[in-house]
Amino acid sequence: MDMLYVCPNRLEQQVKDKERLEKEMYSRFVMVLNEKKAKIRDLQDTVRQLSHTKDQQKDEGRTQSDSEAVQSEERSHPSQESTILITGLLVYGK
Repeated sequence: MDMLYVCPNRLEQQVKDKERLEKEMYSRFVMVLNEKKAKIRDLQDTVRQLSHTKDQQKDEGRTQSDSEAVQSEERSHPSQESTILITGLLVYGK
């Protein structure tokens, strides 16, 4: 009879140990999970910042390219070039 009495107590203790172990594992898992979520949020913020910076650089590049193109057109446009007056030319005819 002692064996029957010992088994339920032992079983109860094992169940309690198992439940305690599960709680510990879940609490550790939750800590790891929360750390991973925080890391993902940080990485997403970094991606957004880099994307925003890249977009700004593209916009600045377009603005700079546009102004360079306008300046280039102004320099190469014949009506904007300096006029040179040539005098003293002799024209020989037939």
